[in-house]
Amino acid sequence: MPTRILAGGVPEPEELFGRGHTIDYIWTQLAASNILLVAPRRFGKTGVMAHLLKRTRPGYLAVYMDVEDIHDPEVFCSHLIAALLEHSSLRKLVSGVKGLPKKLTEFIGDRVQKIKIDMLEIELKEIVGESWSSIARALILEMEKAEEAVLFIIDEFPQLIENLARKHGDETARSFLQWFRSLRMKQKDVLRRYRFVLAGSTSIDLSLRRLD
Repeated sequence: MPTRILAGGVPEPEELFGRGHTIDYIWTQLAASNILLVAPRRFGKTGVMAHLLKRTRPGYLAVYMDVEDIHDPEVFCSHLIAALLEHSSLRKLVSGVKGLPKKLTEFIGDRVQKIKIDMLEIELKEIVGESWSSIARALILEMEKAEEAVLFIIDEFPQLIENLARKHGDETARSFLQWFRSLRMKQKDVLRRYRFVLAGSTSIDLSLRRLD
């Protein structure tokens, strides 16, 4: 296949050159760590993430979320549900999570096979509401039971934190970060089975310092 000349486009995995070492390093680190991938725009983060998503290594199942335009925790949760439901191998796990609101389980059971995934998010936002944290926690923890280790690739995560702080205040952003940390750790310094690759065009360090 001839190589395309892409000006600003996202290369397909077979068109991605010069990133082999970076990709190998990420997979090596994922065996025991989560990854924060930070670089300015146009430096190739999306191409690397596309490679991880489309050329996922054996033993992993990649779930992708772009959160740059999300300003509300409940929308993050609805995006998460929709992203999980895109994978047929995870739908049974999602529909079987215990402790979810009855309205949500009925919604997933009745409609997931009948409408497009991207249409789910609009209705899910209203169903999730203020219960977003417990719902998202239950869903992600359930991924421990998946046959393959679920790899959550979350693009523009630092921007999500800034969006939450601007719209809802610093305390909401702090609470979200504390909630997210609890998902990554089973107990102190013990990593869960699933993994996260967080990517951003801006460093999250400044946001973390400002939020103390």
